[in-house]
Amino acid sequence: MMKKLIPVLCLAIAATSPIASALTPSEVKWCKATAASFGDRQAAIQKDNAERTALAEKAELAGEAWENAEALRNFGDAEAAEADKTKLAYDEAKAAFYEVDTRVTENTIKLNADFEKFNSVCVSG
Repeated sequence: MMKKLIPVLCLAIAATSPIASALTPSEVKWCKATAASFGDRQAAIQKDNAERTALAEKAELAGEAWENAEALRNFGDAEAAEADKTKLAYDEAKAAFYEVDTRVTENTIKLNADFEKFNSVCVSG
């Protein structure tokens, strides 16, 4: 029980210290807004990451289907058309995956940068 109170007390001391109060009004506003945004941004990244995982599996399965259809391409026009169709589905699945993957990566980089800035401006003073 006591161990949990120590970090809270340290945070309370840091928040009332002269260093913490040396922030400008715009820094205080930014610190409050940024702190309030962390939870929602983390939740959005987690949601996108779950979608990315599902899309990765979908792209993998589409790739396997295309490889199987491609192996039969030379057996006739119908098989060639099927190979083309599965290749298109594979390309679309990869594009959807990379779109979400890019969003996860960019949002994670931005969030980490804001954590670092928050720690240097708002916590360290």
